Amino acid sequence: MFLHGILGTKRNWRTPANVFLKKTGFAQALTVDHRGHGGSRDYGRGVKGPTVAICAEDLESLVNQELNGQVPDVLCAHSFGGKVALAFIEARLQRRAPIPQHTYILDSLPGTYTERIDSNTGKFPSNSVHGIFETLESDNLLSFPSTKVVIDVLVNKRGVPLPVAQWLTSGCFIPKGSDHFVWGFDLPVARSLFNDFCERDEWSFLKHFDGHGNSADGSDAKIHFVRAGKNKMWTDKDVDALKSLEGGGVSYHLMNHVGHWLHVDDCEGLISLIASVGP
Repeated sequence: MFLHGILGTKRNWRTPANVFLKKTGFAQALTVDHRGHGGSRDYGRGVKGPTVAICAEDLESLVNQELNGQVPDVLCAHSFGGKVALAFIEARLQRRAPIPQHTYILDSLPGTYTERIDSNTGKFPSNSVHGIFETLESDNLLSFPSTKVVIDVLVNKRGVPLPVAQWLTSGCFIPKGSDHFVWGFDLPVARSLFNDFCERDEWSFLKHFDGHGNSADGSDAKIHFVRAGKNKMWTDKDVDALKSLEGGGVSYHLMNHVGHWLHVDDCEGLISLIASVGP
């Protein structure tokens, strides 16, 4: 099972999931849209303050509906999805339900998350997540005649890097009965989810996690953190804290040559890492 990050969709995982199947021999991979994103774009409206925990409950419902209650053997979760995966595991352990044998948390820090404001402008950088939210909200970019038009606004007016603008528009679509594109995410829902993600701290859970005998077949369960070396949000303190947990149910891996979208920068390398560690 593969979980995307904030403002993404399950389409982000289509190619890596196929590579995973070829390398591991698994028969099935399931990619998931979080509420407010992709195929679940309209799911979550009217819910006051959707949270990481609610997304974990959505995942539990999906397991029951699509997998007949059988937890996936491997769970891969990027960025925002990483805390959803941890919340999902934590909730299942509280009920003494089996958890995935291997969970890969991809470039997602366990603790609270704070983006730095640019000292020159007094605003969040245009390529930061908060900066992107501010751009989309302030320019009221809710619909547009073409993705080319909105990319031009994002890049030339707001200073968003071209690759980020292209990624943001990759999930855009034209609703039935309209002639304008809309985003592949519901902005207020995504904003609420990201705010909760920033405030949620999973260090206490990880410090008490051992995974002994907790997978579906009774074997030990593992949580693997994979860090993108070019992501400067990681600190020595974060790395040391994760390394201090190794030897139990948590492990730390570094892909030094990739940025935050590590499954895009080096898809083959990431899947090879996953295949070599487990299953």
